[in-house]
Amino acid sequence: MNSLSTMSCVSRGCRCGRSHGDGLQCSSSPCRWCELVIKHRYHAARADVETFLRDDQAMGIYLYGELMLSSSRKHKVLARKCLSAVANEMDANSLLCVVCSVRN
Repeated sequence: MNSLSTMSCVSRGCRCGRSHGDGLQCSSSPCRWCELVIKHRYHAARADVETFLRDDQAMGIYLYGELMLSSSRKHKVLARKCLSAVANEMDANSLLCVVCSVRN
């Protein structure tokens, strides 16, 4: 668990959807947390985005687009890295959607 995860969800406005060491459970959507990480270029939480894209592939399709629309080179590299890691596990329609957004 990283140092960010041990802080109070209330004090940091956490959106990760996980329980933390302080016993609090985030009630907001993990997808929304990832959107905020991308929007505000919070590179320290890129691992949360990577985990979400790996573990929740159907919800992650939108986030691939957000990563590729970002002007951050690190975001684009992350999108391509995650896609290459899960491409063999994705259904054909989801893969097609993501590949189209990552190629552009």
